[in-house]
Amino acid sequence: MALANPGVFSSLTGAVVATNLATTLSGTGPFTVFAPTNTAFSSAPSGLSTSQLSSVLLYHVVSGEVLSTGIPFGTPVPTLNTKNLVGATVSAQTITINNNLTIADTTATAASIAATDVRASNGVIHVIGKVLIPN
Repeated sequence: MALANPGVFSSLTGAVVATNLATTLSGTGPFTVFAPTNTAFSSAPSGLSTSQLSSVLLYHVVSGEVLSTGIPFGTPVPTLNTKNLVGATVSAQTITINNNLTIADTTATAASIAATDVRASNGVIHVIGKVLIPN
């Protein structure tokens, strides 16, 4: 789905390819991906190493298909990210989705959810307006 919409997701797909996550994320899943737009990537921190970028990307993915009707508002949700930005192995890092359709990460600015329930061959995408940053 992201490849089919380069005007919105070319930065995301480029990052997925650069970090060798394409095979993982195109697996059978199902996955729920909180997909940052190209505009979101233009405001993201620069200078991340490949391993840090991989950690950031996996922080946007939840195992299983979570449609908007099943979002557990206010509850920390484990992501596929098990590395912090300095490379140490940690338990699954979490995101919290708020009732106002924003996502709290480790920064002071929440990510807005712009679109929900975009179906993909192996799950669902929720389009967000910010790159989420893990610990």
